Amino acid sequence: MYYGIDVDFKEFTVCQIDENKNVKILSHFFKEGLYWFIDHHHPDILTVNIAINQEPSKTKYALDIIHKIQKEFEYIIADENIIKKGERKIIIKTATDLFFKKIIRKDILPITTREGLEQRLYNLKKTGIKLPKGFLSKDKNKLRRELNAVISAFTSLSLNKKDYEVVESFEEKLFIPKYRFVPSTNRIKRKVKEKNGKRQSAPTDS
Repeated sequence: MYYGIDVDFKEFTVCQIDENKNVKILSHFFKEGLYWFIDHHHPDILTVNIAINQEPSKTKYALDIIHKIQKEFEYIIADENIIKKGERKIIIKTATDLFFKKIIRKDILPITTREGLEQRLYNLKKTGIKLPKGFLSKDKNKLRRELNAVISAFTSLSLNKKDYEVVESFEEKLFIPKYRFVPSTNRIKRKVKEKNGKRQSAPTDS
């Protein structure tokens, strides 16, 4: 399984996908819940979206959370050399809009707008990522974080498949999946029942 996190102030959205690009878990946690999730799932690769070029304060908060996870769970913040060595328990930094730009291939609209969300949702299927019906929130703020978490988890999968590129931005090494267009005829067309996926709950912060 492969994991991704989107960081918002005080709330974290976590996605788990399998090697066939099926989204299995998409959940929202406070910090204690996030720690519970990591402690129970033991991800080998954990990708965190740091939202470069969006809100500087949010980027700073995401970087702070990365360092806290690193210390709490003894993760290594990855670079190319660490990846080549095949290290496990690594944290990857990404900026999901850099991947969305590859899919959309024209001016990308802000994810904070309704049009920006619709643009990303419409183009997401081109990646072959499969979301069970009913997984995505109708609340636009949660939906924004969910889409970022899905792409972050997909980044972990892409890293394992060695199908990624490294971009340096604002003194950060960001790992971005390579975009492989999946024609509609090759996408798995089947109904995925809600019970096949799950939304996890966890202890909340007091």
